[in-house]
Amino acid sequence: MEVQRSEGGPRTIRKHLEVYVGNIPTAITEIEILQLFAGFEAQNVRKFVAGVKCFAFVDVGSERSVQLAVSQLNSTLYQGRKLRVNTADPDFSDKRRSADKDTPKTQATPTGAGNSVRMEKAAQASDSSAASLAPDPRKPSKDQSAPLSGVTVREDRRRFVYAVPTEMRGCTLVHVLRDCFRELVWLQSITELCGEVGLLLTETHPQTPFFWAIHLSEGAHTDMLRLFTALAEEEEESRQPFLTQNDVYRGKRCLAELIQTEGEEGAWNRAWVQDVVGMFAVVFFVDFGTTATIPVMSLRALEDEAFWKIPPLAQPFMLEQDILSPRKLIRAVIKGNVTGSCVSEPHIRRLALSPQQD
Repeated sequence: MEVQRSEGGPRTIRKHLEVYVGNIPTAITEIEILQLFAGFEAQNVRKFVAGVKCFAFVDVGSERSVQLAVSQLNSTLYQGRKLRVNTADPDFSDKRRSADKDTPKTQATPTGAGNSVRMEKAAQASDSSAASLAPDPRKPSKDQSAPLSGVTVREDRRRFVYAVPTEMRGCTLVHVLRDCFRELVWLQSITELCGEVGLLLTETHPQTPFFWAIHLSEGAHTDMLRLFTALAEEEEESRQPFLTQNDVYRGKRCLAELIQTEGEEGAWNRAWVQDVVGMFAVVFFVDFGTTATIPVMSLRALEDEAFWKIPPLAQPFMLEQDILSPRKLIRAVIKGNVTGSCVSEPHIRRLALSPQQD
């Protein structure tokens, strides 16, 4: 089988400082691989594609980083794939095994159920003002203050590293902001959020710490009313024409129908075309953090600058210690304390959940 090497100039190969990573998507770029290993001081990457298989060697600069990357990234999920991460230098692995034989063994901590404890987290707003900000004003929801249940706390959380979802990464959001809003001010402004907050969940990534939410503030309430009222009027009057196949391309801003839960009626919202595959478009709903695949012919134009004066309503967050349950959670209100930023993506704010309320 022919193996294709990614393009790039000559590089010094230091096998004892490299990490092997396998079972990665063939479409992954070297920059995305470096971002995956950003916490381990990654310096260079060599990517190889063999048919439908893809693997890479990542230079992390030190033997200590090699050990950490293997222990923390091996068997973690990336875009639905379980990564295979190991040392690239067989001699280095042999030395580690030899050293382990000479090291007195301690009793192993039981794994399985003991490593993850299911716990219930309250997700109800504490006052009526927060609750009034929660839903899309066009679609009141019965579960807008439903409890955020199924949050998992990992006692051995240092072993788990979660890759940042593509649509949350700064490199993606820069394109979204430039194409849709013509400026990048919002990306900087969201890094200033801190302290106690109430958040309305709009999109979650199950079994990871990452989610999108609207910060429940008076400013957000005003923006929601203005935007959703204007979009509802456009929908009622059917003023915006449907786009043709030639009108739809990557980076196009448009109007698309968002269906958040199965069985409910969709609503038209601002969207950005992330990719076009045949007769379908992958669109990103900028006010919810949601991605969907939609027929190209069902997209409508939305070029009036007045609709793009209001910045995105939802912003990316990550839980400081916990991970989300396997089921998606939307329209729930949670409270917590914003303690800082994600190390690799400063615009993603870290949230420490408030203790469960009675």
